[in-house]
Amino acid sequence: MPLRKLLFRVMLMSLAAAAVLGAIAILFSSTDTIWRICGTAGATAAAAGLMTAASILMDRPNGRSAGLLALAAILLEYFGTVFLIWEFWRLLPGRRPDEAVALSMVWLFICTPPSMAMLRSRPLAVARIASNVGLIVAATTITLLMVATWVDNLAGIRGEKLFESAAVVGWIGLAVAGSLIGTDQPGGNLAERAWYGLRRLGVISGLAAIALGLYAVWNDIRSDTGLWTTLISIAVVATHANLCRLAPLTPGQEWLRIATIAAGVATAIGVDLCVTFDAAKRDIDLLIRVASASGLITSCGSLALIVLTRMNRRVSEAPPVLEAIREITLICPACGRKQTLAAGAASCPDCRLRIFTRFEEPRCVTCEYLLFNLKSERCPECGTPVAQSLSAS
Repeated sequence: MPLRKLLFRVMLMSLAAAAVLGAIAILFSSTDTIWRICGTAGATAAAAGLMTAASILMDRPNGRSAGLLALAAILLEYFGTVFLIWEFWRLLPGRRPDEAVALSMVWLFICTPPSMAMLRSRPLAVARIASNVGLIVAATTITLLMVATWVDNLAGIRGEKLFESAAVVGWIGLAVAGSLIGTDQPGGNLAERAWYGLRRLGVISGLAAIALGLYAVWNDIRSDTGLWTTLISIAVVATHANLCRLAPLTPGQEWLRIATIAAGVATAIGVDLCVTFDAAKRDIDLLIRVASASGLITSCGSLALIVLTRMNRRVSEAPPVLEAIREITLICPACGRKQTLAAGAASCPDCRLRIFTRFEEPRCVTCEYLLFNLKSERCPECGTPVAQSLSAS
């Protein structure tokens, strides 16, 4: 809490300094130095505000690593901003060091949020493998981007191939990581095994798409017969279906999940056919319309699943009534009399049979999420089936 108060004070003082110095610069047409001080104060205020939000994330049990990463990224972005404001980049070697610093800040801004999401979900058993792979993908992507940026600045070597490789690894790698969610739980029934097979198909297709894409980048192959697009589509469909399946829905809401997944499959098929037919010089106007319509349905359905997830979670977070339970109505197994007894230790008034009762809050066996009054069949926090948690308890 003292750190948070300090950040608030720094933010307020920086805002005040920015306002005063900006007003002085406008009224008296001062030199660039005043404007630079004003810009530095504004950047300090913004950094303090963002760091305050990151410190709140650190207070959560599974958010400390993500919060630390956010703090480090905010500090680096702040130092880069000050570096540009005061033109310290002139001290760096290279042809365009200012552009290199600015691009480095952009790459850090792009790669940090996905990495935070991976760190946030890493403690969950259902997402541990996916999070580890996602972190590797993010680290590889930002490394390729940074190397391409600074090699171009220092040695004058164009880094287009490295930039394209980073795009291939980053975007398709996210689909591979998404397909890996839940792969540690193959399941026993036919439906669970089918979902497990879909995840594996998405992973294999994504890895093949990365390999094919890197081969095309480094061999200057620009044409696509549809194979690469199809591999990407399979990985994306598997990821989308995997994420849709994790949404905690009531039995009456299951149709939305099925419709959204089906629309996603239709969108992928439409895109693949468009690419294939376009390469064969065929008319694809109807296919474009179908793919666009399916994509719109997929987007709306996915947003609806997010909304329902939050709504169902609010219901599950209703306070339990364990403290209000004072008695229980039951039938004595010895004499068959229906009676109301005090919770805990009691005895049948007729046959004197000693009866002991105990009540416990239902919690997820994986993440300890409270399942009381939950309407869905899966834990909204980690996706573990509710039946599995109840049987384990």
